[in-house]
Amino acid sequence: MAQQSENRKLSEEELFFYEDQMSAEADAVFRFCIALTLSQEQALKLLKSAYRRAATEIGSLMGLTESDLRTALFDCAFREAQNVSAAGQGDSPLFRFLKKLSLEQRAITVSREVCGLTPQQIAKVVGGSVDHILQQSAMTRKELHQHMDQAKPE
Repeated sequence: MAQQSENRKLSEEELFFYEDQMSAEADAVFRFCIALTLSQEQALKLLKSAYRRAATEIGSLMGLTESDLRTALFDCAFREAQNVSAAGQGDSPLFRFLKKLSLEQRAITVSREVCGLTPQQIAKVVGGSVDHILQQSAMTRKELHQHMDQAKPE
């Protein structure tokens, strides 16, 4: 049954929604995918996989506000990322910091600090309570400041 819904063709209305609304969010979702995978190549694969997943759920996405649609697309990417490890390589202090974070911590940090999601939206993406999101966000922000201070050249 799931295979059948994955292979069905989109209706004209669904196709328009996909092209008009979902594609408009692709840049933000791609940036989120980069943070999750720490690799542009892996992020592109994750983006495609997330959008394939979203296409199977398109009926439930069509009535959403722009903000809720972005949250739903981030959720698709986060769920797909559960099967992907951070594979990127880099030597910048920020990259080294992000690499040591768990997938959930990277998702919380980037979706809040870079992509502008609210704690309520992030809780929908990664699960957990808003308090948990705020605690993780504050803790990671503090660790990032310490890490970057240590990385400053003398």
